[in-house]
Amino acid sequence: MAVKKLFPLLLLCLVLGCISDPTDIGTDQDGIDGEDTPRLTGVSAGENHSCAVFDDGIIRCWGNNDRGQLGDGSTDSPTGPVEVEISSAVEVSAGVHHSCARRENGQVRCWGAGGSGQLGVDSPELNTPIPVTVDLPNALAISAGTLFSCAIIEGNDVNCWGRHQEGQLGDGGDFAIFEKSDTPVRVVNLTNVRSISITRRQTGLIGSGHACAVRHDGTARCWGNNSHGQLGDEDNQNTSDPVDVHDFFDVEQICTGREHSCALHESGEISCWGRGNHGQLGNGQAQQHERPVAVQDIDSAQAITCGDRHTCALMEDATVRCWGKGDAGQIGHGQLEERRIPTTVEGLSDVTHLASGVDHNCAITADDALFCWGRNHENQLGTSGISNSATPIEVDFGL
Repeated sequence: MAVKKLFPLLLLCLVLGCISDPTDIGTDQDGIDGEDTPRLTGVSAGENHSCAVFDDGIIRCWGNNDRGQLGDGSTDSPTGPVEVEISSAVEVSAGVHHSCARRENGQVRCWGAGGSGQLGVDSPELNTPIPVTVDLPNALAISAGTLFSCAIIEGNDVNCWGRHQEGQLGDGGDFAIFEKSDTPVRVVNLTNVRSISITRRQTGLIGSGHACAVRHDGTARCWGNNSHGQLGDEDNQNTSDPVDVHDFFDVEQICTGREHSCALHESGEISCWGRGNHGQLGNGQAQQHERPVAVQDIDSAQAITCGDRHTCALMEDATVRCWGKGDAGQIGHGQLEERRIPTTVEGLSDVTHLASGVDHNCAITADDALFCWGRNHENQLGTSGISNSATPIEVDFGL
């Protein structure tokens, strides 16, 4: 009798909308069994691998893993993303053959190639496929590059570790071709730092590193390799002592390529300097400039990223423009050729995060999707079966 009495009420409730979808009872639209699907909070691109961090503290990496740079405990290269053996992560940075992460408690862990000290630990192992802890005070930001790494630490100072043959550790002292530090050293004459960027370039000992930092007063300083004027001091001498970039006082962000650097200004304009042989300075030329030059047709950029010999900008309208070397499709305009002025990436909109690796880029969109484009010979775009992609393709996390 109770069932007969309840049936008309249930039918009436369905008609009036008490339950919006009778097939959705007891489930969560964003996940399974009431669990929300984790959302992307950051992405980083290295040379032949990429990594993304999610809001549940999990990091997933994909691409080449011959040095253990994917952090899953192996040196096997998968066809898609794998979970790093770490928890509570809030930031990830993919270097050339290693990666580093910052955890909620300010701890830094690194994994992958460590022969140059870039993992920040004194270990006889050349490759470490499981994250190891770097002896640092609480970190505020991290950056992994070519054979070295850096972090902003509590107090807004900078520590770096790894290869030091061109002064890229910034300790103010002497440097030599095989010199390195397995543990962090303090960068001298640099305080009140807001953000940092260090070089990711194709593997090699010579020309492997410079670094730049933005301070809270809007000034910027750089150190390390200066063979093409990439430090912005109108010189070409390598230095381990940070030098002022031109006379800037309005820098919001800075990025470092192989032999060039770029600054995003408060106005939304961008200046670049250093080597410009592929148009990576964005001024319509293929020439070197030791003094900063203005990037053409950009006055509303929100973020910038530097690849090996290309540069990209996230615009105010949430689109992306890239310029420079394009032989692997890293400009994203559908062709395998360079562009000397900013060119809009095809089929990409509503972008919230942007990252550039050596020859590829990745972007997170507002609907929590991740797209990558450029070189893919090691599956660094998150897909297999293609060598390059001149337009963005979506990464499938299988979540």
